[in-house]
Amino acid sequence: MESLAHSPSSSANPIDLLEELVSANDWPFDRSSDCELAVELSGRWCAYHLWFVWHEQIGGMYFSSHFDVKVPKQKYPVVHHLVGSMNEQLWMGHFELGSEEGQVIFRHTIPYRGTTGPSVEQLEDLMDTAILECERFYPALQMVLWAGHSVPEALATAMMETAGEAYALKAKGVTAVSSQDELPDDLEPAIVMLAVKPQMMDEALPAYRRFAQPGCFFLSIAAGKTIAYFEERLGAEAAIVRSMPNTPAAVGRGITVYCSNAVTTNAQADLAGELLSAVGEVASVEEEALLDAVTALSGGGPAYVFLLIECMTKGGIAAGLPEELAERLARSTVAGAGELARRSSEPASTLRENVTSPGGTTLEALKVLMAEDGMEPLFVKAIAAATRRSRELAG
Repeated sequence: MESLAHSPSSSANPIDLLEELVSANDWPFDRSSDCELAVELSGRWCAYHLWFVWHEQIGGMYFSSHFDVKVPKQKYPVVHHLVGSMNEQLWMGHFELGSEEGQVIFRHTIPYRGTTGPSVEQLEDLMDTAILECERFYPALQMVLWAGHSVPEALATAMMETAGEAYALKAKGVTAVSSQDELPDDLEPAIVMLAVKPQMMDEALPAYRRFAQPGCFFLSIAAGKTIAYFEERLGAEAAIVRSMPNTPAAVGRGITVYCSNAVTTNAQADLAGELLSAVGEVASVEEEALLDAVTALSGGGPAYVFLLIECMTKGGIAAGLPEELAERLARSTVAGAGELARRSSEPASTLRENVTSPGGTTLEALKVLMAEDGMEPLFVKAIAAATRRSRELAG
């Protein structure tokens, strides 16, 4: 996060100072009024929508950040259970599930009565904490919603403590440290994986610049951070591999696309691909600009599939099916069809034709879905919009 040289605000409205902070980081924002500010940030797992409201009468500022995920109503009970368990792990703010909009939201309100207002550091800490907690619990939400994991199973993955990780690694002969300051002076790594939040990258990188030398490459999984960004901060001699995974990586079924700079050797690029294959399939591209389209297609793709499940469920309900059965049918059908597609060498068009009988019910549905104003033009338009947005966020 880009910091500002600023003393505690003398303004009665902290939104003014917040706008300075957001502008300094070139984050997209919308200030709809003197007392409201909306910000969009690109996180590791998804985009986050932040909303700040200053309430002059009570002298407090309300803040919220919500996941770009809509929870199906039939999942409300288990997600309420998950949210309650998540809140037990927090020291500031809380999560809740909006009953109408179906979104999991992180909320916090800070009173400033009797003070001169917040400092830049306080605002930075507020945003960092909110995004950190959202990023930490997002995989748990996905595992509960779509992978069928129980709340304890999902949280066990999301809440693996550093101490526990260090103990497990030590047992395998791996040295674990709690901060970059503890790294040995004579360390000569083959790989430096950059897996911090994009907004924390500026602060994290300087300590690792000393590793930019032959025999070592940097592997980034941070969304929106380009190869040029890393070369500027690590030096033109640094070997950089930039990757774009997607959320099914949480269950070992993701796909990651990566791109490397000219300094990276073939052996280093191959090693990066081997490492990334631990969470699913891997592909590479030579042109970094293609990662914007990758972000739009596979990065956002799980959301499109979840929307398909929602739409199929609503179609089933409209046709007379009970809601629970309609959702179960839609979910299992999409998962099963996806597995068939994954295992088959046939193109998707052939698989579609194989289950479409002449004059049958499927054909009637496809006449609607494949019309001139059907799914194809909508998907082309949607992915084009997401590609444009990815380019904007990357600067």
